[in-house]
Amino acid sequence: MFVHLHTAMTFFSNEITNWYSLNKRDLPWRFNQDPYFVWLSEIVLQQTRVDQGLPYFLRLKERFPTVGDLARANENDIFHVWQGLGYYSRAKNLHRCAQVIVEDFNGKFPTNYQDLLTLPGIGPYTAAAIASICFGEPVAVVDGNVLRLVSRFLGVDQPVNEKKGLSIIRNFVNEEVKTAEPGIFNQAMMEMGSLVCKPKNPSCQSCCLAQTCFAFKYSRQDHLPVKKNKVKVKNLTINYFLLSSKDKIAIWKRPAKGIWANLHEFPNSEHYTANKSDSLICSVNHLLTHRRIESKLWKVKELPSHISQNNLIFEVSLDELQEMYPVHQLMNKLIEKWQDQLIK
Repeated sequence: MFVHLHTAMTFFSNEITNWYSLNKRDLPWRFNQDPYFVWLSEIVLQQTRVDQGLPYFLRLKERFPTVGDLARANENDIFHVWQGLGYYSRAKNLHRCAQVIVEDFNGKFPTNYQDLLTLPGIGPYTAAAIASICFGEPVAVVDGNVLRLVSRFLGVDQPVNEKKGLSIIRNFVNEEVKTAEPGIFNQAMMEMGSLVCKPKNPSCQSCCLAQTCFAFKYSRQDHLPVKKNKVKVKNLTINYFLLSSKDKIAIWKRPAKGIWANLHEFPNSEHYTANKSDSLICSVNHLLTHRRIESKLWKVKELPSHISQNNLIFEVSLDELQEMYPVHQLMNKLIEKWQDQLIK
């Protein structure tokens, strides 16, 4: 293993915090250190770009301006505001976490890292973000942006998704955070990883760390961070059935556990042989983290026998479906393509 060593360990924290003070984006959760808004932003932005997540943050903030409002909300209302963002387990945890804060902490966020970790849906990264930004606790955040930035800066050739490589980075940033204002330091790392030390085509020539960055010095930007074997993506086919009668459409609600938990969709099956009376309306491809889904929407006169007795099936109008029943992103794609076909 080769790790680039530095004689002045505070160089990293000094440079990135100075850069941050001049280049940080004006984002709504940065106007104050309200833990509710910091928490909301961190949950929304998990596995989501800022430009994509910002409208959802603003809608959630407007619809549920306090943690109490969120705790008292109906889960369907939360899902409806969340709709299209994906990873709906985050929305479920958001709701449950708000309820715990109201019930067990009198509506106030815990003020330290260890207590924050006890809340539903809050892991080490989110707990560190809230604890450092809102309460000044010197605990460093480690997300994908930080892993990339620090592994390139130090020249970490161990996989960052394994214990050894992750430990090198954690140890480094946990020492550095002690030399700076914790909240500013953490936001600076995340911002630099997002805007400068990007996964592809990083802006090395304008980077304040370039003079001592291992990856820049040895042209290793495309090779770092090292990651061990990604999980193989599985191919999956899902047949969706459009069964309509008098402007009503058959839908069902998914189980409370598993993919797309508690969301609504057309009845469907992975295994299906079309009848002569059935017609294919459209096909849509959809990529999840570990699945590549080919979906087909069929116009049918009756549901296949193996699902037709499912007691979760009920009928709604298209307007009701779009306004009252939260659906997952693949369903949105199917509905949009179906409506486009009608227009044509």
